[in-house]
Parts: sequence; structure tokens; C-alpha cells
Amino acid sequence: MKKKLLIPFSIIIGIFIALILIKDFSLKYLIEKEASKALNEKVSISYAHLNILSQDITLTDLNLPKEKIFVNKIKLDFNIFDILNKKQINIKNLNIEKISFVENKNKNEDIKIISKKQNKTNNNKVSNVFFSQLTKEVALENNISDIFSGNFSSKTVTKNLSNNFFNFLIKNTDYVDIILEKQLNKKIKNNLMEFNEKYLNLISKLEKLKNQTPPKYQLNINNINFSGDINSIQFNGNIKNISNDFNKSISIPLTINFNQNENSGKLYGDFNIYTLVGKFYLDIPNINLTKLNISKNFIKQGSLSIKQNISINNRNINITGDTKVSNLLLNKEVLINSIDTTSLNRELLLKILDFVDLNITSFSGNTNYSNQNNFISLKTSLPEQLKGILIRNKEILHSDISKTIENHYKDVIQEKKNSINNFLNKFKDIF
Repeated sequence: MKKKLLIPFSIIIGIFIALILIKDFSLKYLIEKEASKALNEKVSISYAHLNILSQDITLTDLNLPKEKIFVNKIKLDFNIFDILNKKQINIKNLNIEKISFVENKNKNEDIKIISKKQNKTNNNKVSNVFFSQLTKEVALENNISDIFSGNFSSKTVTKNLSNNFFNFLIKNTDYVDIILEKQLNKKIKNNLMEFNEKYLNLISKLEKLKNQTPPKYQLNINNINFSGDINSIQFNGNIKNISNDFNKSISIPLTINFNQNENSGKLYGDFNIYTLVGKFYLDIPNINLTKLNISKNFIKQGSLSIKQNISINNRNINITGDTKVSNLLLNKEVLINSIDTTSLNRELLLKILDFVDLNITSFSGNTNYSNQNNFISLKTSLPEQLKGILIRNKEILHSDISKTIENHYKDVIQEKKNSINNFLNKFKDIF
């Protein structure tokens, strides 16, 4: 008898479980379909679950391949009576956990240059002019007349070359900013292009949404919490009061906190989805420069602090602000060897860097970026600091530079001197 009673009970339990599975499967299919339609790309979800009692929906492993975004878990709280209302759905909380971005393996191939305007400043040519002129200043050929003089000595020649080198550096310390600016843009060129591409794609999507007819039902999300990881930087943030009605002019506040090891920072501000105008502030104190790809090879220690103002106006974005580097210690040999110039120039510049390393442990600067030319302009306090070091240590530097030049040209000068003496002796023999 008991077994007979268990049979219908088991059937009921089985049907109930089947309904739950069908419900979750239908929900998964519906979300994938609507999300793919809205985002114009194939969106996949590994699992979806609707809990009617607690009134929440959980999604796992959301994948947006076109945007190269993967989300581990999404959970939202809703009011089930809003769904029956069919006019307005209010979501109290939307939690998005473990967002990650899939990087391009071949960025040079995948990234297209969006900006039509090109940066007119040819920094590569300017920095090449600097090193070419530096080579001329210490070229022995430019002082060959001294070898024919009666008062010829290697010390006289090297002293003149040292003066040329030293005076050229003092007059042209501004080249430091030009060279840094060139290297900065060269190192992060692909990152800038990818950032610009993603930004313009986002604006295009918002423009399309704004031009669509108002939705049949209004979706309001009171609070969005999100967290994730990008390039080993952990971030978490919050967005308040967002709606699917893009015809309303409402400023949406956004806050993002992020950290990497001992480094932390904050981005905060607001953006109006209707006018596409926004203002954000970025504050990152004490970034470890040895952890950044752009600087880790050239720096043994140092920290970077950034304060930036970000202005958005439709398709235009401008970022301006201040930077400060402190507790700086250079990897001088690696830095010098990375410069495309002559071996003598490298030897002489290494002598200068010895004094820079001892006297400049911090400097400040300001940056300006516009996606119209996709270029970062840079001005720092380094030129004036370097000029001060050169002037204050003039005698010691002159001595070191002269010795380096003399040692470099020692064999060449002796060879030329012997050749001239042989020529003069033969000339004497003729007469």
C-alpha cells in the first residue's frame, strides 16, 4: 500500500522538477535571444535560474565574444508583480561578478585606426635630429683642424668636444620631454587605438538606442554593483538609477574603485545617456612603476601618482591632468642601451644619468589626450631640473666627459697624428 502511495507522489515530484528545469531552460533561451538581439551579437549563457520564492534570477558564464567580455555570475532582485504589470519592471539590485576582458593576441592586426585626424607633430623626426646633432658636436672630424695646429694635443681636442657636448645639452634640455612623449605614445599606441575604438562603438550603440521608439515597458534598475579584473587590475564599482528609456535626459552617477597589489585608485563622475555628455575624475596615488609594462624595464624603483579630468561630449573625449613621479631610481644601463644612437653618445649620456640618478628622485608633469588625434602630449619639470644639474655640476661633468671622449678617440687620434707626422717627414725629405 505504501509503495502504491509513493508512485503518484514520485510522479508529482518528477513533474515539479521537470517544470523547474523547463522554466530555467526557457529563461536561458529567452535571455540569450533578447540579449543577442539587443547587442547585435551572439550572447551565450551556460546556466539560468529563476527563484520565485526569493524573487531573484541568477545567470552564470555570460559570454559576449564580439565585445570580448566574459561575466562569471549575474544576480538580480525583482518584484514578481512588476512582470504581471507589463508596463514597468523595477530591479532593486543587479550584481555582476567577475567581469573579465579577453585581450587580442595580435593587436596590430585586429585594431583599426578610427580617428581621421593624424598627429602633426613628428616626434620621431625631432628626436632623431637631437641625436644626430649630438653626434656632430662630439665628432672628431669637426675638430680635425686642431690636429694640424702647432699646439695640437689630444686634451685640447677632447676639451673642445666636451664643451660642444655640454653646451648643446644645456641649450636643448627641452628635448627630454619630446623624447619621453615619443616613447610614451610608441609604447601605448595600440592601447590608445583600442580604447578609441571601444569608446566610439559604445557611443554608436547609445545613439541607436536613443533614436529608437520608446520601449513598451520601462525597465528601471535602482542599483548596479559590479566587479572584475582587467590586465591583473581588480576593480569594483556602482551605477545608480539606470533605465532603458534613453529619451529621458538623466545623468547617471558612476563610481569605480580598483587596485593592483598595494596600489589603489578611484574613478567617479556622471554621464548623461541622452545628451552623451559627461564628466569624470580619475585619482590613482602611488602606482608602482616597476609593475607597469611601459616602465618596468627602465626603472628599479619609483611610484607614480595621477590626477586626471575626463570630459566627454558625444564622440569627443579629452583627458587632461597632472602626474607626479617620486622615489625614482633608474635602470641606467638598460635605458641607455635602448636609445638608437652612437656608442659614444651612449657613454656620455650615461655619465649624465649618473648625476640625474643622484639628484632627481622626483618630478612632475601634465598630460593632455584627445581622441581626435589619438595622441598624448606631455610636459614635465625634467628639462629645468636637468639644466640645473648640468650647471651646478659643470666642472665635474666637464672632466668626466673629456676623459670619456679622450679614451674613445685615443687610438684614432694617435693614428691620425702618426699619419700626419709621416706625411710631414716625407714632405721634408723631398726638399
